[in-house]
Amino acid sequence: MPKKYPLLTIKEFEEILFTFPVKEKNIKGGHVHLTIICQDNIERTITYQTHEDPVPLYVVQNTIKQLKVSDKDFYSRSKKAARKKNVRFKKQ
Repeated sequence: MPKKYPLLTIKEFEEILFTFPVKEKNIKGGHVHLTIICQDNIERTITYQTHEDPVPLYVVQNTIKQLKVSDKDFYSRSKKAARKKNVRFKKQ
């Protein structure tokens, strides 16, 4: 049985985030701020630290909540992450 939220590296996390329409990217110190347009056409800002690898579990959980997608959909946006989650990879 796979974990509900497997840990992701920064590279895997960013690969997933950039499958969503990114409007703006700001970097301040060790933090990246992405403005993403969600499925409901509302802009949401996702913030994560670039110096913490793997990405903390609470950041992954909050990102999934903010983007209003299922964990299966979120992890299926990257081949590596899909394998960790044991879901089928869907091409974008």
